[in-house]
Amino acid sequence: MATKKVTSAPYRKKESFLEESENEIKANKAADLYRPGRDAIENVYPEEALVPAARSVAKGTKKVVETVSNKLDMVTRPKVSNTVVRPQETKQTLFSGRIPKSEEDVTHAYRKVSSRELKDITDSGFARRDPNPELSKRTWEDDNKWWSAGDKEGTYGRNWNKGDGTTIRTTKDKVPENRAVRSKDLEILNPETKAFEPLKDVNKHKWKGIM
Repeated sequence: MATKKVTSAPYRKKESFLEESENEIKANKAADLYRPGRDAIENVYPEEALVPAARSVAKGTKKVVETVSNKLDMVTRPKVSNTVVRPQETKQTLFSGRIPKSEEDVTHAYRKVSSRELKDITDSGFARRDPNPELSKRTWEDDNKWWSAGDKEGTYGRNWNKGDGTTIRTTKDKVPENRAVRSKDLEILNPETKAFEPLKDVNKHKWKGIM
């Protein structure tokens, strides 16, 4: 049985369906049944629109995950009060040492630690409160940690502490007010090169007298 071929209606295109006759309406409907792509889903968003939307969702999700992760990291750290001390002077003199011009100039926090405190930091993973304060309260306070304000070049103010110890540092934004600084965020002063290196590498060098 031969298939009847349906062609487009041989009528001129009207401006409105109200102008079409009954025969024109039937012919147009029959032609529409065979229109290519008639069964395609309408209003499909183009890829150009979907990609930015997907990226926005991904970025939003990543930000939420990072926020939650940061909060979890903070609450799981040991509690300790950290104080970054900056010079009280407002003008640099021979006895005052370097003075930061503004709060933005304070980018780092420095601390001189004993070999016992340094070992505890590397063992526990945190610059935490002294777990054995009865052993040496003078060199390692158990309720507070004092850090010297500084920048990448060194500490501000005059360095009065000439005693034994090892200098560690981190960027100021890595020093929470009431939680311990992580050892992986710390750098240590190499006594041989006088340069700061990641604290995690301290065991590779085995510097004499450090721990």
